[in-house]
Amino acid sequence: MNTQATDILRAFAALVDEAFAVPHGVRAVVAPDPGRAVELLTAGQMGALAVVVFYEGDTAAGEDHWDPRVQATLRAVVWRRQGMGAGGRDYEALALAEALRRAVRGADIPGALGGPAYMGMQPIQTMEGRLLEGYSLKFSVLYADLAG
Repeated sequence: MNTQATDILRAFAALVDEAFAVPHGVRAVVAPDPGRAVELLTAGQMGALAVVVFYEGDTAAGEDHWDPRVQATLRAVVWRRQGMGAGGRDYEALALAEALRRAVRGADIPGALGGPAYMGMQPIQTMEGRLLEGYSLKFSVLYADLAG
C-alpha cells in the first residue's frame, strides 16, 4: 500500500501518543516542520512533560529511481520544561527517553513497510549550546511513496 510522508508522520505521532505520551499524562504534539519543534517544546506549563514528533527527512530506499520505497527519518523528543514545579518529580530525562524507545521500537505503523527502527538518541540543546533536560530519539520507517 502506497502512502505519503504526512500520513506516516500522523501514524507515528499516534503511536507515540498511545504507547508513551498518554500513559505519562500528556499528549504528543506534531511539529509541522523541524523548526517548529523547539517552539512547541517550550510552550506550555513549566515543570510539565512535553513530547513532540516531527519528520526530519527521507532518502530513496531503492537503487532504481522508479522504486517508490522511501526511508523516512522521524524524531520523537521528550523534554521536561524547567521551572518551579519541576523539582521532586519522577521524570528523569534518560528514564523517560528509554521508556519512549521501548514503547515505539518495532511497533506497527499503518501504511509503513515495517515498524520503526531505533537509530539513536541525543540530548537536546538551545541554539547557544545549553543542554536541556530531555532527549531526541531518531527512528527510521520504510514506506512506499505515492506514485506521481
